[in-house]
Amino acid sequence: MKTNKVKLFLFCIMFGIGQITTSYAGKEVGVVVHRPEEGDTNFGHAVDISGKTFIASYTSYVGDHGGVYIFAQKAKKWDVINHFKTPDGKARDWFGWDVAIDGDIAVIGAYEDGGRKVVAGGPLGEGPGAVYAYRRQGKGFGKKTQLKANDAADKDRFGFAVDVSGNTLIVGAPNDDDAGSDSGSAYVYILDGDKWKKQTKLVATDAAAKQWFGWDVAIDGNTIVVGAPLDKEKGRNAGAAYIFVREGVEWKQQAKLVATDGDSNDKFGNAVDISQDSVVIGTPKDEEKGKDTGAAYVFLQSGDNWTEEQKLLPSTSEVKGMFGHAVAIADDMAVVGAPFEDGVDVDAGAAYTFLRRGGEWVETKKVASQKLKKGEDEDLTTGDNFGNAIAVDKRVAAARLAGQLFVAIGSRWDNVAGNNDRGSVYVYNAEADLGMPLSVDLTSDLLITKLGHIKWTVLLQNFPNPFNPETWFPYTLAEDSTVTFLVHDMNGRLVRQLEFGQVRAGSYLDTETAAYWDGISQSGERVSSGVYYYTLQSETHTETRKMILLK
Repeated sequence: MKTNKVKLFLFCIMFGIGQITTSYAGKEVGVVVHRPEEGDTNFGHAVDISGKTFIASYTSYVGDHGGVYIFAQKAKKWDVINHFKTPDGKARDWFGWDVAIDGDIAVIGAYEDGGRKVVAGGPLGEGPGAVYAYRRQGKGFGKKTQLKANDAADKDRFGFAVDVSGNTLIVGAPNDDDAGSDSGSAYVYILDGDKWKKQTKLVATDAAAKQWFGWDVAIDGNTIVVGAPLDKEKGRNAGAAYIFVREGVEWKQQAKLVATDGDSNDKFGNAVDISQDSVVIGTPKDEEKGKDTGAAYVFLQSGDNWTEEQKLLPSTSEVKGMFGHAVAIADDMAVVGAPFEDGVDVDAGAAYTFLRRGGEWVETKKVASQKLKKGEDEDLTTGDNFGNAIAVDKRVAAARLAGQLFVAIGSRWDNVAGNNDRGSVYVYNAEADLGMPLSVDLTSDLLITKLGHIKWTVLLQNFPNPFNPETWFPYTLAEDSTVTFLVHDMNGRLVRQLEFGQVRAGSYLDTETAAYWDGISQSGERVSSGVYYYTLQSETHTETRKMILLK
């Protein structure tokens, strides 16, 4: 359909419309996926998500009988497409300690695989470790490949951490002894045809004993970040993280990251993640807000340099909450877990979402384990450990086109149907559920200072968009003000006026706080499909954006 460009141009001038963007966000709410079968505990111990597929593991308390499920989205449900059990059900190999998925490749770590030590007549594990890689075949994953380090030694913990990006796999071995006891290393493999080939072995240029280099690893394209939470540059066990970049077939250390305010026992590098030019580092033992309250740091790349952009702290820091135990980042979105926050009960856990605005990060939402749906047993929440594992889909560009980007959060000790500590994974739509709108212009200089004060009043893109029949208008207020929203049609006729009265300064970005319109006109009739304009009016600011109702 052609648009009357002259009429639209005049209307935009009249209402002062700036840049117009559109996106679509699905109406899904957070879906709780319980372990499909009864049995051992800790489902959700490790998670990763890619598009409409996610992977989650479970382990026993002693490391045997572990397993991994892979799920695919079908309508609003997530169906099991694979269930892989530990290849050796008798050995304590910690199969599923870490998992990763990207597109058609799924990876599972088993960091004590291959152990032959026997105690009291049973195998104990303590082998060198292994990694199992699977390829998608038809509707599920098959074609298993076992990877072992060519220089493996018992207790190296090869497979303690894994990540995959495209055809490149990174494996952490934090107890490798190349530079002294438990100095650590990481191995890089590439998929060449049907075979995984070792490309290199990474060690820190200042490698030292008891560094635990490889405790956590992450990769995005040609950049790798490796955590070393016992590094001593900033004090005993203060921690560090290392950046490596690929040039041709060679990997070179580009930077060593440490916290500017690092201190002994912080364990900076306990969790790491990377997305393009941004890295987030979890520091669960940071004590700025109290003992083991935790923190996370975001570093930004500029050329060959990495600069600490911001230290993230939760709005409700709690002693021994361990904020930063798990981290994930995708584009300008970050999620940080605090699995030992007490919340509604001891160690119930929580996760916090953040958005980058003009070089500043602002917390947008705190999420925690929920009551189960009607007809099911209630979640007791005690010790759920919600937020122990977190993943955000890295394929942000594709997610924006599809209108949905998923976040997976593990709650490994969730109680389900009387099965204590069975475990669950919560899957959220980033925009609809967590207040992280995909349609926001993330490059503009918006809103927030490091102290959390709103600088400007700004109207953001509605979500979902296109919508049918309801939508939300996210906005921020720099100061307390009366707020009114107006909806007009293409001809400038008033369709609906929404009065919100006096509203306090702050951010109103999610479905719980943003302005809501149900698609009903001022006369009580449901409006028809078409282009509409919504306007925010405060005492000092007026701004208009475009939206589309599509039935």
